[in-house]
Amino acid sequence: MFAMEINPLTRAKYLEAVQEKQLFLAQLPPSPSLWRLQLAIAQCYEAQTEEVEGHCAPEQLDFLRSYVARKFAGHTGSTVRMCQIGFNYGHSAVALLDQAPAGTHLLSLDMVNHTYTPPLERVVQEIAMERGQKHILLKGDSAEMLPRFRTIDFDLVFIDGNHAYEAVKMDFLNSLLLASGRTELLLNHVFTDMIEGAGPTRAWIESFQDGSIELLGWHSCCSRHGIAVNRSLLR
Repeated sequence: MFAMEINPLTRAKYLEAVQEKQLFLAQLPPSPSLWRLQLAIAQCYEAQTEEVEGHCAPEQLDFLRSYVARKFAGHTGSTVRMCQIGFNYGHSAVALLDQAPAGTHLLSLDMVNHTYTPPLERVVQEIAMERGQKHILLKGDSAEMLPRFRTIDFDLVFIDGNHAYEAVKMDFLNSLLLASGRTELLLNHVFTDMIEGAGPTRAWIESFQDGSIELLGWHSCCSRHGIAVNRSLLR
């Protein structure tokens, strides 16, 4: 389906464009917070008995930690505000907070379709509180919820929810509309060989073609991982 919708030559052209802006960030030491979350998952009855949805690769978590560390190095002043679409086990939430400054607020939007999400979110809340940060999980459809936050000047938005084209297109558009000139938008699964990458890649190409975004960088450690870092040009 994806191959029929996006011309292979077009895909190759834009893959070359993102590769020219490949991001290489410093490797950080292992995160005690992620180890703590992983232990909580192993001890969570619901997480062991319910079917898993989605997967957060270690390479993705390493990138998020390193990216946040670079972006907010030496940050002083206003509260850092981040938003992510998709929570699931909480890995990406912990990774985003791991190198963020004290006082950071992270808003996560998730359908909360799994019984393991609430107990694991409480663990993420505890981790955040001990770091002088705040994590808020809101239950609902991101397509309906994101427009409510257009008055909030987010520093960073990480889009990693429903990967179907229609859903990720709406999430990306809503994120572009709420973004200020300084908001950085991270879209996961852009130009990957995984089936989950079809929708995000198509949505990204269309936004680039119509001039809605500026590509700031792209990170990929292999053909299965790809995160595009963008700035909205709609405001």
